[in-house]
Amino acid sequence: METDYACSRCANPADSVVGGLCEQCALDDQAADYFDSLPATPQAQLSILRDRLQSGEQPRAARSWLKYSASARLLSELVAGGQRITHEALDVACREPGRGYAVGYLRDVLVDAGVLPPRDEHTASVERRFAQIIGAHPRLAALLHAYGYGSVLPRLRSRERASTEYVADWATARMISAVDLLTWAGEHSITLTRLSQDDVDQWLTEGASTRHNVRDFLVWAAEDGRAQPLLVPHRHKPDPVGMAARSHWELLQQCLRDEALALETRVAGALVLLYGQHATRIVALHRDCLQHREGGSYLVLGETPVMLPPALASQIAELGAAENKDPVTGERVTSRWLFPNARNRMRHQSAASVTALLNAHGITIKPARASALMNAAMDLPPAELSAKLGIHLITAEQWRRLAARTWTAYLRSRAAERE
Repeated sequence: METDYACSRCANPADSVVGGLCEQCALDDQAADYFDSLPATPQAQLSILRDRLQSGEQPRAARSWLKYSASARLLSELVAGGQRITHEALDVACREPGRGYAVGYLRDVLVDAGVLPPRDEHTASVERRFAQIIGAHPRLAALLHAYGYGSVLPRLRSRERASTEYVADWATARMISAVDLLTWAGEHSITLTRLSQDDVDQWLTEGASTRHNVRDFLVWAAEDGRAQPLLVPHRHKPDPVGMAARSHWELLQQCLRDEALALETRVAGALVLLYGQHATRIVALHRDCLQHREGGSYLVLGETPVMLPPALASQIAELGAAENKDPVTGERVTSRWLFPNARNRMRHQSAASVTALLNAHGITIKPARASALMNAAMDLPPAELSAKLGIHLITAEQWRRLAARTWTAYLRSRAAERE
């Protein structure tokens, strides 16, 4: 007895698990069940997403997303009342326990499809965190709102460089330290206007060194006339310790030449060992970050593009051309990130994941960065170092001084050995 594997609707080859229908016809039915049940307004808004799902090369993946995905269920819930889907609606849903990942994934799907406009998600996450912190301290709400929305966020939005995880954490830490100081002052019946230097010194000595983050808040409060000028010294940081020169060289050669290492490891490791880049900066690189000019390839890390060794330029080009599978449509596509997230190509990997990857291969970021930046500071003046590697001029000057001290100590030790 012959079995008919033709689709009962279109005569194309059928998949037995879809009840006699081919994958495309099964997807069409699934899309109709999902989208046609939505109210008219969101249904029209989401038509572009529907078209993309039904025209994809992997209908099975699209059907699975519509039927089983938590983000698809969340979308239908959010528009059930007939309202359009917006970033603001997703921000509200994000506050519900256990929904953070589904909301973030749905947002990326909608942005990628063109349903929602793109936005700076790191800055947006700071806004959400600020709203939660302010909501948890109603007595301090007016002051915290003025500081957060009038000082911190405008500075984030005016940055020329794209925001990173580090920037978002930096902003949140400043708001939290302001809350901690104001809460302590309230417990001691001290208002911000009456806060003295002795009070600040006492509060700083009673807690962890992270309390020094409050410096930004107190500078703002003094400039805004809400407090007297108060001093919060910068936290003392021990001089960074680099790697042994031989270890640094061997690891760099391994990244540039050892094809047994994963390509992501080699590229990330070389960017740390050669240019002293933070993991947060590395994961935020776009796949088209290379610039090709006569005489070589360049990478923009700061204001001035830095020329790459041919081996590293080739690796970055190969990594940027790699395709990823879209978990919604199933298509093979290229992410805009050089280090895309494995589960969501719309986002890049976390700095923590890249750090762990490098640590597993013996590339510890802090000493590797220290060696790279001290080596660069020996060869470049601070202004050029800042422009090429994307570090602040003051930071570049500090590395220059540190490199000079290290070199002087080395010369003295060699002279002592000869004596």
